[in-house]
Amino acid sequence: MLPDETHVVMMGDFNIDLLETSTVSTLHNYTQLINDSTTRNATLLDHIYIKNLPPQYDYGIIETYYGYHDAIFYSFTI
Repeated sequence: MLPDETHVVMMGDFNIDLLETSTVSTLHNYTQLINDSTTRNATLLDHIYIKNLPPQYDYGIIETYYGYHDAIFYSFTI
């Protein structure tokens, strides 16, 4: 278990469509950043969760032509 003040970024394909359910985004005080669909079937399966990070960050979805999922990104200044 991580200490409460630890900076955390978790991101990837969680295989839970947040357009259908939002229960995952509130677990353990994490903030889920992506709100639009990330797949060809208009589902939101790719998530970015953050905790205890500074407010200066950028994130988003990058459309891809070669796969079912779009790419997601997160960047911040240390």
